[in-house]
Amino acid sequence: MLKDIKFKKTYSSENDNLLQDFYIPTLKESYHYKRITGFFSASSLLLASQGIAYFFSNGGNYDLITGVIVEIKDYEAIVNGQKSAGDIIESVTNFDPETLENELEKDHLKILSWLISTKRMRIKIAILPKTGFGLFHEKVGIFEDKYGNTISFSGSINESAAGWSGNIEEFKVFRGWVEEEVGYLERDLAKFSDYWNSRINRFSVIDLPEALEKKILKIRPESEEVVKELVQKIKDDKIVKVRELYDFQKEAISKWESNSYRGIFEMATGTGKTLTSLGAIKSVYSKKKEFCALIVVPYKHLVTQWLKDIKQELTDSVIIEVHGDARGWKEKLPEYLRDYRDGFIDRLVIIAVYDSLSSKDFLMKLSDIFNNKKPYILIADEVHNFGAPKYSKGMIGNINMRLGLSATPTRWFDEEGTQLLVDYFDKTVFEYTLKMAIANNYLTSYEYYPITVQMDLDEFEEYADLTKSIIRNISVSHTKAEENDYLKLLTIKRSKILRNSKNKIIEFENLISALKTKGKIDHLLVYCDSEEQLLKAQKVINGFGIISHRFTERESMKEREQILVAFDNGVYECLVAMKCLDEGVNVPSTKTAVILASSTNPREYVQRRGRVLRKYPGKDRAIIYDFIVLPPEKVEDDFFFSIEQRILKKELNRVQEFLETATNKEYILKNLSDTMLKYNVYLD
Repeated sequence: MLKDIKFKKTYSSENDNLLQDFYIPTLKESYHYKRITGFFSASSLLLASQGIAYFFSNGGNYDLITGVIVEIKDYEAIVNGQKSAGDIIESVTNFDPETLENELEKDHLKILSWLISTKRMRIKIAILPKTGFGLFHEKVGIFEDKYGNTISFSGSINESAAGWSGNIEEFKVFRGWVEEEVGYLERDLAKFSDYWNSRINRFSVIDLPEALEKKILKIRPESEEVVKELVQKIKDDKIVKVRELYDFQKEAISKWESNSYRGIFEMATGTGKTLTSLGAIKSVYSKKKEFCALIVVPYKHLVTQWLKDIKQELTDSVIIEVHGDARGWKEKLPEYLRDYRDGFIDRLVIIAVYDSLSSKDFLMKLSDIFNNKKPYILIADEVHNFGAPKYSKGMIGNINMRLGLSATPTRWFDEEGTQLLVDYFDKTVFEYTLKMAIANNYLTSYEYYPITVQMDLDEFEEYADLTKSIIRNISVSHTKAEENDYLKLLTIKRSKILRNSKNKIIEFENLISALKTKGKIDHLLVYCDSEEQLLKAQKVINGFGIISHRFTERESMKEREQILVAFDNGVYECLVAMKCLDEGVNVPSTKTAVILASSTNPREYVQRRGRVLRKYPGKDRAIIYDFIVLPPEKVEDDFFFSIEQRILKKELNRVQEFLETATNKEYILKNLSDTMLKYNVYLD
């Protein structure tokens, strides 16, 4: 019974495990649970079901009151009988259980559906106008056991996974068998009764609309036995899996906060920049009790990847996507921002792509809504992109908390763009290198094997001619190559000769043959530069009977997700990628990578290496093969020899970066010593 539990007068997530110390033990002893919680959202019914798995076993009954905000004109129409409250709520919530993708979420909602169908759960909705009568911020819970013992609690906590196990919350408990607490308990009971029976003037309380109830009941389990299986499954999963931050991630957040909530996390790919930044948001919420987070990423496929973590870590938040495929964001976003500004929403997450953030539609309509009176957080993933002239327009000055994320935040050959990042985010406040991550076992170790490939004479002559043109144009224009469009074209054309050298495919075929013979074609990832090179690589791979799939910008978002899952599960032995895997996409199951082509931009090859070093079950190390282009045999002409030296020097810059943290450093140096001696070019 409830009397057997040693309740504290006050519970705080700073000192208590609210789920284990209070919620679950109390549910297990209770027969009736009455709850008043915050606003209705598309997920609030789902979240309210998190504790039901334990409550179900007791044969308990659950009464829930939750709120929904409607336009004032709709509220007046409901009050005057001109519109159906059910229709209005249906249009506002747009909740469809059948669209849920997460299996655990579906399981929770199936139990809730069964409870509703058996009349063991009743839901009522408090309808409030968007402006006028204040907010439905009541957060009260009442437990009663079979013996008539009763307790109530009230405070900041919502009925949600985040409320019970994620957020910083506090509430007080009043026991019916303690004389000095009875008065408080009776007031909570009276309040619930008044709300339940709609004996208030400030807002209306109605039964769960029939249309919404029918949607929920569609997923009702076939029998009580099925429900019991679901309950056990959820209990085994411990309801909510909370991911604890590592010490270095906590240190990063602390340094960002100490720098007036501004700065850049320069963290190696695979060390949890996403999770750390979401931890920063949660830290802000623990202090401010509200937040609006604007998270911006370079590509749409990263929106999907971020959303999975956002939904797990920032539960209870209102989330809106801002990009070309997100319908209606231009109309919805101003409304959400105003709701946050006016106090109707206390947790808002906007996930956008750089293109949309820097667009006129966003900046003209929305940037003035942000202000310094409330906590607004801008998190820029792959922050180096933000320094580009096109995207830097999205650096909204009214956002007071700013966090940049990147393994390599410095912009390649763009001092002005790099300075823009420094001016906006201030500085790198935390650095966590690849060497540190491997040493501390956060990333897997790796072996690195450079494979030398010699250019043919035709390629070298074309390379030399382009070099002459570049030098000639620089002397005439007195500009750097990166500052002149024509020179940029010449430079790009020249670099493509290296990246697509013909002899690479010959050596690639030799490598694949050797790996196939040794039985080492296992979660293989091949990086290509062009469509032509990709097709040639695929032809080689297919010739050995290896099951592979391409991964490029041509595949849709859904196709890419399916491809990655199939690769993780071993359906595809090999992925042949072009560009799409350079930023942000997680492919932790990769055991072997072949860099068939790479630019001289450190960001590209550093990120590619990072893709391969993520931890994964059954993976104790990674292997990287890197194709290094050499010039033809040494020629006597001093100018041509200097070009040969430059070619090798550019390639060795990448080797230098990779060998520093490779486990076979001595092998690499020995393997390249003759080549370096021949061209009089050496590693630093």
